[in-house]
Amino acid sequence: MPIDARHLLRAVWSMFESRHIRAAVLRGDGQSPVPGGDYDILVHSDDLADSVQLIMSVAKELGWRPLFNQRVSNHHHLGFWHKGDLDAERLVSLHLDLQDALGKKGFLYARAEPFVEKIEYRQGVGTLRAEASTVALALHVLLDKGSVRPEYRSLLQGSSGQALEAFAERVLPRSSARTLCSWIRSGAPESDMGSASSRIRSSLRIAYPLNLIRPILIRFRRMLRYFGSRRGVLIAFLGPDGSGKSTTLEAVRATSARGAFPIKSVYMGKRDTFLPTSALIRMLHQRESGSNGQSGPVPKRSGINQFLFYFKDIAGLLNWVLEQWARYLVQVRPFLQQDGLVLTDRYAFDLGNRDIDSLAHKRFFRRLLPYLFPVPDRTYLLWEDPDVLYSRKPEMSIEQFEKLLGRLREIVDFVPDSSRIRTNRSVKIIAAQITADIAALMETRCRT
Repeated sequence: MPIDARHLLRAVWSMFESRHIRAAVLRGDGQSPVPGGDYDILVHSDDLADSVQLIMSVAKELGWRPLFNQRVSNHHHLGFWHKGDLDAERLVSLHLDLQDALGKKGFLYARAEPFVEKIEYRQGVGTLRAEASTVALALHVLLDKGSVRPEYRSLLQGSSGQALEAFAERVLPRSSARTLCSWIRSGAPESDMGSASSRIRSSLRIAYPLNLIRPILIRFRRMLRYFGSRRGVLIAFLGPDGSGKSTTLEAVRATSARGAFPIKSVYMGKRDTFLPTSALIRMLHQRESGSNGQSGPVPKRSGINQFLFYFKDIAGLLNWVLEQWARYLVQVRPFLQQDGLVLTDRYAFDLGNRDIDSLAHKRFFRRLLPYLFPVPDRTYLLWEDPDVLYSRKPEMSIEQFEKLLGRLREIVDFVPDSSRIRTNRSVKIIAAQITADIAALMETRCRT
């Protein structure tokens, strides 16, 4: 039987029922397939700690392995992965977002207690009763989404009456409850969402004074995390054009379910420039005929020509270091500090096709590269025979591809946790192999 995230969910709820854990799936019945295996669960605050420990134990018994375990504001995030069949081409992952209150980014809407006092079971999974589900959905639409999906509209229009109003006044300040019910009864028009949302937010700020400062404190805490140690996972893909970097990266991104951990891909090659000095260097650094670093005789330089060549070469390398650091600090590191997974197409170690006399081709400089830049958690050199690369990308000769591959192999030999992968197999198989390595790495970093 194929591994399914819903199997774990049903097992968890069986334990919840036996242990009298007050919890419910926030939206839906918990049985419908969710993209990325992402489930939001509302839990009574007194049962939150027990529910986390119970889920961890049930997941372990069923062969699910932890990806992360962290608490952010009123959310407790649990991530798991399951390789299942050894021949499977993708991992099955599950992200459980346990909440002891409705809210987002530190702004509190309502406590969980009234919602989970009386829950309903559908196929063994706890769900919110009708009026509780409607209030939770309306708050989600008004305060989080800012628009009404067609499926949301049908659910909202199907709920009204005294039960809804009575429940809304139990969980929200009276003014917020009346605004919410009035908006639902009017057909949940998007034209009135702005004013309704504004009135509810103002009422919630009065009811929960911490709403004034909690979002600021959370943003400040996230800012402090930027200066701490790297928390996420950085994966770099190197290789010549035609080796399948972009294709493999996108396959890994698709295979690594987004519900388990946030994923971002970043291009760090020479095609794009980040600093304004890079465009200037590109203008000044005119390549000499036959000295593209791949083939052809070494040009003879002397006097002022040799001085200008080394000046442009050193200026180009210094700018390359600054360019890569700027990209890392702005595009990569902030995401890593959010426990994210960053996949880079090329990296600072890939110096491109520089002149054959460039310092970039000196052995000492290649040894220096891992000390100049942050070393990725995994570096994959994707390669194929030069004649195959030439058939895919005939921009360079077979000899040029062979020399470029040789230089890249020498570079990764000095990079810790690097490996070479030949791309003569199915992209899905290669992506599954890399994704399993990433999941295992995430597991070792799972914080309890």
